[in-house]
Amino acid sequence: MNDTIIPVREIYWNIQGHLPFAQTLLYLLAIAAIGALGYAWKGRQPASATLSLTAARDQNVLLVTIDTLRADALGCCGGRARTPHLDRLALEGVRYDFAHAHTVVTLPSHTSILTGLYPFQHGVRDNSGYRVAARTPTLATLLEPHGFRTAAFIGAFPLGARFGLNRGFDVYDEQFATRGGSSDFAIPERPAEAVIAPAMAWLDAQTSRWFLWVHLYDPHAPYRPPAPFDREYADNPYAGEVAYTDHALGPLLDRVRTASARPTLVIVTADHGEALGDHGERTHGLFAYEA
Repeated sequence: MNDTIIPVREIYWNIQGHLPFAQTLLYLLAIAAIGALGYAWKGRQPASATLSLTAARDQNVLLVTIDTLRADALGCCGGRARTPHLDRLALEGVRYDFAHAHTVVTLPSHTSILTGLYPFQHGVRDNSGYRVAARTPTLATLLEPHGFRTAAFIGAFPLGARFGLNRGFDVYDEQFATRGGSSDFAIPERPAEAVIAPAMAWLDAQTSRWFLWVHLYDPHAPYRPPAPFDREYADNPYAGEVAYTDHALGPLLDRVRTASARPTLVIVTADHGEALGDHGERTHGLFAYEA
């Protein structure tokens, strides 16, 4: 991401033809990680710049999915949340302004991200009552045979191993602890720092190429940012959750930027956004408007 916006349409046309975004992303991640292609972005390019692909036969892959992250909440998009770490990624990398979620709930959307398939193809339509079929390839099952160590650190119950996305991962960490009182109707989750700490510990032990998926759930309702973000964003706790998520993500991004023995392909995306009252919807899950 930087001041030049590279539309995902160029990826459609120049790389894979007319494919769904998730499928294009899946193939690019797999191809780049295995070694045929890799992203190279150098400095601030003119508006006519195109994505450069160069050989990269020895690199890691970090996929970060931030649940319920609305794009216009980020600082680099003019949003209210203070997000210096994601803003830096935006400045140094490539930002896509034409990427759309295939569905508005967590499990089906993440299944699309990791399989490259539409929901009607992979068959996962909701957060409950569905499981990813064992015959469906995922990014982890594609990379594992090529010598990648694979791990996932999950922030909330909708992506628990019972739903099938754990296939191909050497480690699938889902130690959830719900924040809030016992009377709350809440999905089991854990804050971003509790996801990132074990992920970084796992990274420290790796010597070969790795694929790491980190799922952060914090921007999801109910919005309860920890201190000091609760006070700073008292009038907008959703933005506070986004700012806290960026704060927690900073050490991980710094680690892969400076401490890795090989380059790392970093992808940050969301499974869907948040209505925040648009069209009368407080959160998400009912409508598919371009909020």
